[in-house]
Amino acid sequence: MAPVIGKKSEKGKFAGAFYTTTGEVILPGGKALQVCTSHNLGTNFSKAFKIRFLGIDGKLHWAYQTSWGLSWRVLGAMIMTHGDAKGLVFPPEIAPVQVIIIPIRGDGKDNEIMETVESLKTKLEGLRVKIDKTEMRPGAAFNYYEAKGIPLRIEIGARDMQNQQITIANRVTGERETLPVGFPTTEIQKRLDSIQSLLLNRAQDLVKKNTQDVSNWGEFKKGISGSVGFLSTYHCGGRICEQEIQDKTRATLRCIPFGYEKTEGVCVKCGKPSGYGQKVLFAKAY
Repeated sequence: MAPVIGKKSEKGKFAGAFYTTTGEVILPGGKALQVCTSHNLGTNFSKAFKIRFLGIDGKLHWAYQTSWGLSWRVLGAMIMTHGDAKGLVFPPEIAPVQVIIIPIRGDGKDNEIMETVESLKTKLEGLRVKIDKTEMRPGAAFNYYEAKGIPLRIEIGARDMQNQQITIANRVTGERETLPVGFPTTEIQKRLDSIQSLLLNRAQDLVKKNTQDVSNWGEFKKGISGSVGFLSTYHCGGRICEQEIQDKTRATLRCIPFGYEKTEGVCVKCGKPSGYGQKVLFAKAY
């Protein structure tokens, strides 16, 4: 995923908070999903619940509080963003298993193959590695672990033993390659890093391709009626205007992004000057 980080509007912030920040992602279907938030609560809640602390000045002060949340929906967003027709695709940095080693048994060399497999797992200490010890045939095992989304698969069979090599399969690209048995362990990490970068780049491209600049109400209505994700535009900052946009189009102001260029414009709906000094992002959301 490649979330856009920013602040919520006054209307969209957590009730009672001083301000709310959010992470918003666009999913392949074109809708936005809020995957995390943080709230600066100031002293509003500490005053309501009488939470105070003794300061270094010897006096009691109201506590300044924050609230943070990363919900389970982030897993759904990850699955929808990176998954494919074969099943899950886990980014290596969060994959429960980064490498699955599948011994190709047969030809009377099972003991030798398993010794090599166990040695390889030890060699890859520091990575999250699992050995397939099921009785599945190789093709079934390949399909099973592809559906599980494991980034890298290593195959070792009698032919690999004979050639003093291992076979590696990339879950994301489908590419297969061989490495000599004595390969440096950094070679596996390089491939995991490459997969991580590839998935991030794909997610960032998804956001770019699904973000549309609109400058007037007609363009806004046309854009939001399609499958495009974010509509980037100016807004006055008024609660009533924001609610009218939501009522007429079901689009909500997802965030005022951090890092956007400071520019001035007029509200896409009411024509008043921008209340944020930059463009904001609207979208339909789950």
